[in-house]
Amino acid sequence: MNKLLLIIFSLFLITGVSAASYWVDDVTSCPSADAINYPGQNAFPDIICGDSSGTAVALVNVSISAPTSTATSNTDYTPSFNGGYVINCYATADGSAPQCDNIGAFWCDRNSTCYTTQHRDTTCTANVFAESSCGNCRSGFNNCDTDNINCEVQNGASCGSGTGVILLVYPLALVELEIVYLQLDWIVIMMILMETLELVMLVMAVKY
Repeated sequence: MNKLLLIIFSLFLITGVSAASYWVDDVTSCPSADAINYPGQNAFPDIICGDSSGTAVALVNVSISAPTSTATSNTDYTPSFNGGYVINCYATADGSAPQCDNIGAFWCDRNSTCYTTQHRDTTCTANVFAESSCGNCRSGFNNCDTDNINCEVQNGASCGSGTGVILLVYPLALVELEIVYLQLDWIVIMMILMETLELVMLVMAVKY
């Protein structure tokens, strides 16, 4: 029994306990007290901005501004927001005030539409919190139809087109249409064929 308790205790020490998080897009929304995570502590009239080994760090007369440059992310830090820079009131103190700003970088939260629907990186907007746009295709995804919206095809997959040589033979013309490693859908290919046929018919009409 003692050995079992020792094993359980050892596993607890190894895995540890995840630190609490409190995500906001405005530092003034950080709480002054939290009876569960910081029992017996109260930063009022200030707010909690940082955690120093379990002790709440108060934010006193320090303003917080969003980063002045953009950042790219594919990490979902919190379901409370959907893309853009966010603040973790309970972040591990970073050594300089304000203690909850990740040394001025804050956290760039991904946008669910960018990540799941468009398969693109999230670009967090500079100088503002909780705003973002969709950037480049995520690693491994490609914008097959070049519509600059969804990166719908993964590496190694086909856009749905064929490759090779198509020969069109008519009484007065021999037209060779080469489609070599071009990712064209069949609609585009048919349009090319129709335009070629119209050209041949025009030549025939002029001839006769």
